Amino acid sequence: MVGALLTVGLMACGGAPAEGAELSTDASPLASGTAEAVDIRVRLESIPGLTILSDTEENGFRFFILDYEQPVDHRHPAGARFQQRLSLMHRSTSAPMVLDTEGAELFAEPVPSEPADLLQGNQLAVEHRFFGTSRPESLDWSKLTVWQAAADAHRVAEAFKPLYRGRWLSTGVFKGGTAALTHRFFFPGDVVATVPYSAHHARGLTDERHARFLRTQAGDAACREKLEAVQRAALTRREALRPFVEALAEQGFTFDVLGADRALEFAVVELPFGFWEFYGFYWSCDDIPAPDVSDAELFGFISFVAAPEFVHSDQALEASAPLYYQRATQLGGPGYPQAHLWPLLRYPGQDVATRYPPYGVPKHYEPWTLVV
Repeated sequence: MVGALLTVGLMACGGAPAEGAELSTDASPLASGTAEAVDIRVRLESIPGLTILSDTEENGFRFFILDYEQPVDHRHPAGARFQQRLSLMHRSTSAPMVLDTEGAELFAEPVPSEPADLLQGNQLAVEHRFFGTSRPESLDWSKLTVWQAAADAHRVAEAFKPLYRGRWLSTGVFKGGTAALTHRFFFPGDVVATVPYSAHHARGLTDERHARFLRTQAGDAACREKLEAVQRAALTRREALRPFVEALAEQGFTFDVLGADRALEFAVVELPFGFWEFYGFYWSCDDIPAPDVSDAELFGFISFVAAPEFVHSDQALEASAPLYYQRATQLGGPGYPQAHLWPLLRYPGQDVATRYPPYGVPKHYEPWTLVV
C-alpha cells in the first residue's frame, strides 16, 4: 500500500505555490486585500470548528493554544468528533508556514522548530491523535493509523491556508518525522518541502537491524564491551537491584503490570539503545561504571539511561498506550541485542509492543505500512 513511504525524505522545490495556496475569490473581508489589517485572532475565530484557548505575546510572535474539531474517522466525517490540540506561532500571514506534525503530545510552551526559526516563519504544531488532550471520548483504537493522522494534518492545512498564503513546509522529530513523511505521502499537495529530523522506521515488531547496529557498529568495541559488562552485572545482581525499582513507589511509580523484576530486566536489555540514542548529549563512555561498583551506583546508571520509572512503570505504560498500539499494528519497533545475556534472562522475547497496553484490543501488525 505504501511501498515507497519513506523515500520522500527531504524534498525542497521551487515553482508555483503549493496546491490550495491560490488567492481566494471569497468577497469577505478576511479574504480580501484588506485582510492583513484584521487582527489575527479575529481571523482565526472565522475558522469553523476552531477554539482559541489562549493568546499571548511572545518575543517576536503571537502564540496561540487552540483546539480544532476533527472527525474520529475521516472516511466517515459525519460520525463522532474529537478536539485536536494545536499551537500556532504567528508572525505574519505572508511569511512561510511550518507545519510541525507531532508524534505524540504537544508542548504547551512555544518551541520553534529549526525551519521556523531559520525562515522566521509561522509554525502550526499538531498534536498526534490519541495523545495528550487529543483523545476521542470513545477510544476506537482502529482509528489510530498513519492515514488517519495524515488526514488530521491535511484537514488542518486546508483550514489555515486561506489565512496563510505563503509557502508551506512540514517538519517533525522522530515519530513526528514519520508523521510528516506519511502526511506528505498521502497528501503531497499540502506542502512544498518536508524536513524530517529523524523518523521512526522499523521493519517488524523487533527490527533486527537495530540489534545488529548496537551489537557491531555503535561507538567503538571497548565502549560496547563496557556496556555489556554493566548489563551482565545488573542481571547477575538483580535480587539486589530489584528493591531500587520497588522503591520508586515513593515517587509515585508502581510496577503492577510488568512487575519490578521484569521491568528491571527490560530496562537492562534496552540500556544500549538508550545509551547510544543520546550519546554525547547526556553521557559518554567515560560515564559507564565498572561492573563491580556498588548496587546503588549500578542502578543509578541504569536509571539514568534506561529510566524504568518513565518507560516501564504502570504510569508510563498507560501514558504510552497509543505509541505501543501504533508499534504493534503499523510502526513496529527496535530489536535489542540479547545473545550475550541469554543465560541471565528470565523473560526473553517478551519486550515487544504487542504485550503492552492497550489491553483487550485486537492488534494485527501490518508489515507493509513502512516498507521501503
